[in-house]
Amino acid sequence: MGISDPVKFYHHHHHDHQKRSKSPPISAVLTREFLVTMKFKDILENDSSKDCVVCLDEFNEEDEIRCLTNCKHMFHQKCLDRWMDQIQETCPLFRAPILPLVCQDEYKKRFRVFMGLNNFYGENFVIMSL
Repeated sequence: MGISDPVKFYHHHHHDHQKRSKSPPISAVLTREFLVTMKFKDILENDSSKDCVVCLDEFNEEDEIRCLTNCKHMFHQKCLDRWMDQIQETCPLFRAPILPLVCQDEYKKRFRVFMGLNNFYGENFVIMSL
């Protein structure tokens, strides 16, 4: 693991901190900025799943839902947020990245800024493990 892989280094050390505090990891906080939340009744594709595979509860019309663009799976917002808080970066069903593919470059930029890596490594530093 080592400093050559700062995302895994951060996640490993932050996971130890997670056990002591309830704050979500920065990866989950940043990913949430790119995910849309909507009411289940407002989702046009209502012919898809009617229940959340994380909690196994049926979706109600007023439930806040996150619909993943990479795989089209839907989850209760709170369920997917808890999943991401465990440093899970893939769909609980399909294992596609939770973060929309079109947002990954911007995510990496924000992560580097948060970690102070732009100043330390320079602009050409690449995070390999997302």
